[in-house]
Amino acid sequence: MKHFYVKTKPKTMKTRILLMLGLFLSCSVLTVAMAGTTEKTSVRTGLRSNFTWGHTGSHLSDCTDSVYVSNTTSGGTGNNVYTWYFGDGYSVTTTSTDVIGHKYAYAGSYNIQLNVIDNNRNYSTKTITITTTGTAASVSAKSAVYGPTYTDTTGAVLLNGGNSTSSYGTLNYLWTLTTGSHVTTYSTQNVSFSVNRSTGDSAYTAVLKVTDVATGCRQSTDTVHFTINRFVASLSPNFSTSNTASVLDHCADSVIFTNTTSGGAGSQSYTWYFGDGGSYTTSSKAAFGHKYINAGPFNVQLSVTDSARGTVTVTKSVSTTGTAPAIIARATSYGPTYTDTTGTVLLNGGNSSVASGTGTYLWTLTGGTTFATQNATYVVNRTNADQSFTAKLKVSDVTGCRADSATVSFTINKLVPALTVNFSTSNTTSVLDHCADSVIFTNTTSGGA
Repeated sequence: MKHFYVKTKPKTMKTRILLMLGLFLSCSVLTVAMAGTTEKTSVRTGLRSNFTWGHTGSHLSDCTDSVYVSNTTSGGTGNNVYTWYFGDGYSVTTTSTDVIGHKYAYAGSYNIQLNVIDNNRNYSTKTITITTTGTAASVSAKSAVYGPTYTDTTGAVLLNGGNSTSSYGTLNYLWTLTTGSHVTTYSTQNVSFSVNRSTGDSAYTAVLKVTDVATGCRQSTDTVHFTINRFVASLSPNFSTSNTASVLDHCADSVIFTNTTSGGAGSQSYTWYFGDGGSYTTSSKAAFGHKYINAGPFNVQLSVTDSARGTVTVTKSVSTTGTAPAIIARATSYGPTYTDTTGTVLLNGGNSSVASGTGTYLWTLTGGTTFATQNATYVVNRTNADQSFTAKLKVSDVTGCRADSATVSFTINKLVPALTVNFSTSNTTSVLDHCADSVIFTNTTSGGA
């Protein structure tokens, strides 16, 4: 994920004076609310993290929709270090207060967190929730062809784009039909196409292109093929369907097709169109199963051809729950934030998506620690060496059939001894100059790097 920076003006004299005054302010406690939890971080009152955000986008060029954040932090001693967590698994650390732009792949709400640390290791944190449309092409074209069906003189097919999906509402449809050098286009979701049957078979390619209406930025294509045969028919095709799910593998949901065609001359060929873009041609009437990736009603068509080239078609609607893992796991870590002895990370799975029902969440961390919650707060004791961790998030649906996983990594920095400042005093009176009453200062500072 690329980030881009926009130069800002240098700090004003007023800001510099505020920074200097921050050196003399006492320590306080900053309470930060984030993703349903409350975390307390010890900070110097002169260090206050702050930022604003906004959208920018260009639909005329590359359809980018970016979020930019503007750093308005004040206070702190010396040079501040800024760490941005964008909530989608990406972060960036900088010493600059320049505006930062970030592109989100997926639409949704995200918690952006800014962590600030100054030269004296004082921390301050601020979190803002933002919303973005994302840049991912969340449009899927699904083309299906039904037919051909025949009369003595014509062959007809139905081109169906109704199973196409979009996260952005209404779609525009464009079909491009090609046979040989001849090209025909249609701008409707479904197309009824018929041609006069010639003395030979005619092969066609149909390409469906779908584009989201809202922006025109997101599109997808899908291709199907079909052939218009010549001939006439004297057949009575028929079939029945049923759903089945194995007890041993309850996640498999298949549709069983039983062919009960009668009549016709000589040997017969059976072509099944499943309505999801798939098809199957066989000479057997044996029952068989078909797994649908996506849930929904589908129009299934059986086309039967006998040895005399007679072709007849029958269509039925079937329903299936589908087998697709309609789950996307998105794992994010915020932090670490520190005390003198611990490092704290917030693990967030709230941007994961489950197509239906409620998801279950399981975090597994390096070392075997687990959390069975969407979000988890992980506190680690700091040692004399940096500690690296991997956190794997598994999101499952309530049936346990569909699951997806995502991983994030983070490091807890080693313990750095704090700088302890101390001194003692004593009074003395010079014998030579008994009017002089001095105070003696003894420095006993320890620690620090």
